[in-house]
Amino acid sequence: MQAANPGITSTPTSAQPAEFIPVTAWPHVWPSQSAWRGLIFNASARNTTRGTIRGNGLIEAGAIRRVGRRVLVNPSRFFAWVESQGARK
Repeated sequence: MQAANPGITSTPTSAQPAEFIPVTAWPHVWPSQSAWRGLIFNASARNTTRGTIRGNGLIEAGAIRRVGRRVLVNPSRFFAWVESQGARK
């Protein structure tokens, strides 16, 4: 008997997909669910009567991704975004 796909191996490639988890399954203490709600709301630019308010950069950093109504978070990119926010030294 021959294998169904003899040319395909099961070894992982070097380009693995990024790890995204749902916000509701966030394993860390910070940010809380309500803090996530604020970060997600402010993630994209929005127009007001006084002009455009720029987003916080989470989408551009690749830290969050929307799939339908679900919001997924990449923890490593999120913490890299937190570090890049210009903490005072």
